[in-house]
Amino acid sequence: MELRPAVRVTLIVFFLASAAIPIYAANNEINKCQTVDVSGSYVLAQNIEPNTRAGGDCLTINVDFVTIDLAGYSIIGHNSGTGVEINALRRGITIRGGTIQNFQIGIDLHVVASRAGAIIRNNVCSGNGNGSRRARGRRDRQQQQ
Repeated sequence: MELRPAVRVTLIVFFLASAAIPIYAANNEINKCQTVDVSGSYVLAQNIEPNTRAGGDCLTINVDFVTIDLAGYSIIGHNSGTGVEINALRRGITIRGGTIQNFQIGIDLHVVASRAGAIIRNNVCSGNGNGSRRARGRRDRQQQQ
């Protein structure tokens, strides 16, 4: 039995789309502290923390147009460093949906980035020395301890 051309094309497109989904998701999962150098959407796959107990920064964003969905997970520090560092002159940055705790600075949103439409939404910054720096006016809950 031979398939009609339209059915054959539909099956090929479906197969290719299905095969591409896991590759895209796997490349954009965050499983550890890292520097983000490629624009795109990223999702935390677990709680993460800096490699060293001595402290340090966890996520550093060096490019425009990055969305990081914390997916309900936490970025946990050791009472120093920065949870999420958004370097100057960045546009289109979104950080949403999780907890950033126990850093000196929870989220460091530079002044230039805040004027360029960065969105910090539905996060809890808890136990950070300075909470979210330069992100005033956002609707995040900030719990200073």
